[in-house]
Amino acid sequence: MEEWLRKKVKSDLIPAVANFIKIPNQSRAYDPEWATNGLQEKACQFAIDFAAAQKLKGYSLEFIQEEGKTPALLAIVEPFAGSSEMTEDLKKTILMYGHIDKQPPLTEKWAEGLGPWNPVIRDGKLYGRGGSDDGYAWFSCIMIAKALQEHNVPHNRLVLFFETDEESGSRDLMYYLNKIKGKIGDPSMIFFLDAGTTDYEHMCITSSLRGLLNFQLRVDVTTQGLHSGASSGIVPSSFRIMRNVLQQFENSKTGELPPELYVDIPGDKYQQAMDIIQAKEGSIDFKFPFVEGVDSMGSTGFQDYINRIWRPQLSITGIDGLPCNAKAGNVLLPFTKVACSLRLPPSKSSQEASEHGVKFFKNVNVPHNA
Repeated sequence: MEEWLRKKVKSDLIPAVANFIKIPNQSRAYDPEWATNGLQEKACQFAIDFAAAQKLKGYSLEFIQEEGKTPALLAIVEPFAGSSEMTEDLKKTILMYGHIDKQPPLTEKWAEGLGPWNPVIRDGKLYGRGGSDDGYAWFSCIMIAKALQEHNVPHNRLVLFFETDEESGSRDLMYYLNKIKGKIGDPSMIFFLDAGTTDYEHMCITSSLRGLLNFQLRVDVTTQGLHSGASSGIVPSSFRIMRNVLQQFENSKTGELPPELYVDIPGDKYQQAMDIIQAKEGSIDFKFPFVEGVDSMGSTGFQDYINRIWRPQLSITGIDGLPCNAKAGNVLLPFTKVACSLRLPPSKSSQEASEHGVKFFKNVNVPHNA
């Protein structure tokens, strides 16, 4: 089977992911025309065609779409006994989840010859937006089922649910899952195909996932831009006020956030963290491209791991109101608006975090009554 899989990955799977990359189906948070341009539907159809070409036994598929909601795919592969007798265990369901929507390019500064929608294989790696997050997942799931059937290896009832809204917060996920829960059944095991690993030498199991709360902050000081020579010293800087507000929410030296966003870390999770750090001889090399002189936030590998998994973290992911340096004149800007990505501990309710955030910023001390 291993040799067969290697050949199929080369002949079928990698070309499929490469062609999938060519479809610029950005998630709806980044594409104002998502409901009318047909790109999510095109990506879904591409996935459907790939699965159909594999001719799986017991395979059925439902394309799910409702007005105002992002499309999704529900595929079911009935249990396969091979040359053995069908058992009750084989009839148990394994649910496989993934997503088809993509992040935006994020930057136009790709290396020479590379681009977000231009798949290129270089040094044994496939480059392009959406290939690894999470474009491989659908094709891999289908290929796994095909490999088992091709080699007469029994497999359970497989249910594949793939959405097109994950990168925008999965706003339609629970609606769809509640609607199709009768078709899914009661899974005995669930695979999320959008997780990480420490290296390529170990099999890793994800035992917890951080949550996410996205929000935006805006500070307005005037109705229009003003010449800084005439207005500075009288009109406060919206950027300075934003800095002050953010400092009250996040300590700029330590990254510490309001205590309401933290949780008590379960003892078994501490033990898992200690075990994996010990197995990795003190730290995990995530291979982040630090520039010279920049160190990680934690003083130990264990602290880095806990920071990454169990402590809330704030990232500023976008900013409006400031022109690029090449176009920046001596203008005091009328507003500053930032996009915030707040990663939450696995056991922290996003609703609870949102309510606290609203309360915090309503009562925050804002200089100059901006």
